[in-house]
Amino acid sequence: MDSTGLFWKKMPSRTFIIKDETRAPAFKALMDRVMLITCGNDVGFIMKPGLIYKSASPWAFRNKNKILLPAHRMHNLKAWIIKSLTLNWLHQCFITQAKECLQSVCTEFKVLRVLDNAGGHSLDLNHKGVQVHFLPTNTTSLIQLIDQGVIRAFKVLYTRNSLQYLADAIDSNENFKLNEYWRNITIATCLSVIYAALIDMKKETLIAR
Repeated sequence: MDSTGLFWKKMPSRTFIIKDETRAPAFKALMDRVMLITCGNDVGFIMKPGLIYKSASPWAFRNKNKILLPAHRMHNLKAWIIKSLTLNWLHQCFITQAKECLQSVCTEFKVLRVLDNAGGHSLDLNHKGVQVHFLPTNTTSLIQLIDQGVIRAFKVLYTRNSLQYLADAIDSNENFKLNEYWRNITIATCLSVIYAALIDMKKETLIAR
């Protein structure tokens, strides 16, 4: 398990979107960030991520069933991970999905959760069958499995799917305007792209070598 920031409107630096947005009067859209809690195991199973956004009730999620969203939505004014949100995700997503995964292979619920000792992660989860192991300081990028290319691969897939959404919009609208399309992208669209990226993630990317 690890957390990572995602600048969900950020595009490759040479795209027209980037060049146009940086000239806009109140340029800030490309710096809009969410925090993702990611978790997977070494046989290729990746869990429903936790998504931390700055708004508690975004307009884009109005009338949407939170349970059916492709990520477990939480909020924090700075879109930052804190202990209470980590604990929320662990109880609402991690334990449930871990049980389902193990039941599917007829294995008892016994899980080792490995993560770094960052401030927002440093908490004890008292739950039968769950053991927590914190990595030594400053070793995350070296020995944390989810950091061995998994998060990077996810972000590449996220960018690719964002551009595919853009291409589909161009093909379906004769009066397409790029600036208008990009400024109307919402956090709900972000969740759809996250889901597409997770679907495209290959199991081989998560398997420990």
